[in-house]
Amino acid sequence: MPGQYDSQVGENGKWLSPGQRQQIAFGRAVAADKNFYIFDEVTSNIDHENAGIILRAMKRLAKEKIVLIITHKIEDLKQSDQIAFITEKKAVIGPYESLLKNSPSFKNLINQQFLLLKGNKQDA
Repeated sequence: MPGQYDSQVGENGKWLSPGQRQQIAFGRAVAADKNFYIFDEVTSNIDHENAGIILRAMKRLAKEKIVLIITHKIEDLKQSDQIAFITEKKAVIGPYESLLKNSPSFKNLINQQFLLLKGNKQDA
């Protein structure tokens, strides 16, 4: 922001974009220095470049803390060490490539996501 730390953000951040508010919330969470973090769609309103920064920060954080990420974004999943994929019948746990190879339900979901993303890019 132009004013850096002196920037006016309005009451409850009303002059900030959703992505800016989300980045501030992430920073505050990390600054709280907890042992366990739950991030729900932490990059949902954030541009690709800043999402990468947040994902790298979470990976560093996960070296010393427990970090649970709830997401539907494929890029976020690919960067996770372990994924717990939960269906109505069972849960499977493993890295992205392993689940893609060994879980038909996970592979189907990922394929559906790619088709949706491809369709949205053609619509744009």
